Amino acid sequence: MVVGLRPDSSKLLEPYVDDLGALTNGPKGAQSLRHGALLLLGTTHPNIIPKAVPYLLGNLEDEANSSEETLTIAASLLEAFAANQEIIDKVVDFVKNRSDTGLTTGVLRQLGLMKSRDPHALSLIRSNLDSANPGIRYAAVDAVSRLDRDVRGQFARQVGRIATDDKESQELRSMADAALTK
Repeated sequence: MVVGLRPDSSKLLEPYVDDLGALTNGPKGAQSLRHGALLLLGTTHPNIIPKAVPYLLGNLEDEANSSEETLTIAASLLEAFAANQEIIDKVVDFVKNRSDTGLTTGVLRQLGLMKSRDPHALSLIRSNLDSANPGIRYAAVDAVSRLDRDVRGQFARQVGRIATDDKESQELRSMADAALTK
């Protein structure tokens, strides 16, 4: 796994993509060899290996994935293809149609970290600001707080409502207030 941290890991791992891809057919689970292979395929540096993309896309919608495996795939694809509309749409639509708190909160965090400006990605953040799940609302506010100021303005009404809602936790209200003022 250490090789994946190297700045030249794409070059080093390229000859082994098919071997790693074959491991994606193995036992599923958060601590599985399969999860490690998915992580390596999705996080090479300086860029994702083009030959790895079909393995990641082919496993994204696997119903047998653990939450961690699915998040690894989704976050890797979003990070590597922040400007690719087709991939962003595929990941966002997948998250919208899957009831998985860990996946949703992780993808929201990734969208915030990458300072997404994509309208479809921003719609995922927007819809989750109104989620019944407080953990998902927290992740959505966190995502908004990481966006550039001009993009954050689109969320002012929803985030302002959260900042002043006594039913929300003090921590979430404070984060929402900070997202509005930073």
